Amino acid sequence: PALRLALATRHRRRALRVSANAQVLVATLMLTSAMTSSQFVGAWYANSLSLLIDCSSMLVDVISYSAATWVECSPSGKGRNEMIVSALSMLALWGVTVPGIIGALAVLDESHRR
Repeated sequence: PALRLALATRHRRRALRVSANAQVLVATLMLTSAMTSSQFVGAWYANSLSLLIDCSSMLVDVISYSAATWVECSPSGKGRNEMIVSALSMLALWGVTVPGIIGALAVLDESHRR
């Protein structure tokens, strides 16, 4: 069942329907945001490059869930917007992962030379 929210503006009042998919996306977004925040604090405290890289990929997930929630709630162009969000999410993950791997390899190489 969809959740109904009342949206009151100056000119009119209308009801918004929030689908079950959007509700699940919001719950997932909240949980992932909490895990990402706590993991970031732990990674920073532990000074762990691998955990910071994982946090950055989880941050991309948080942004992707936010965009997917927006797409789910938008009335038009849903299929096209889903494809755009998926493609941007994939590119962002590559943009976070590749520099992270290069940085980790540089740290390993530097420690190997000592």
